[in-house]
Amino acid sequence: MNVLPDYSEGYKVYPEVQELLLMLAQCWDALKPYLLPPVSEADYDRQALLLVELYILIGKQQAHPMASLVAHLERLQREYDQQVRLLP
Repeated sequence: MNVLPDYSEGYKVYPEVQELLLMLAQCWDALKPYLLPPVSEADYDRQALLLVELYILIGKQQAHPMASLVAHLERLQREYDQQVRLLP
């Protein structure tokens, strides 16, 4: 049973969807470097600045859509502190 649509006649991408996908790609390109573990103090500082901005934006709202990003960045910062800065 084939569950995939038949695109043999071509596939129309709606302009509003195409625009949304382009915006998402641009956002992803801008955000991607922040999602990786920091390899330098400059990377660490950039992540810390982003965290400060996110704290200001969402506060302590656990249900906010960006809360998982905050948790991820906090984890990366904590690991860097323990492995590179040798902080407890």
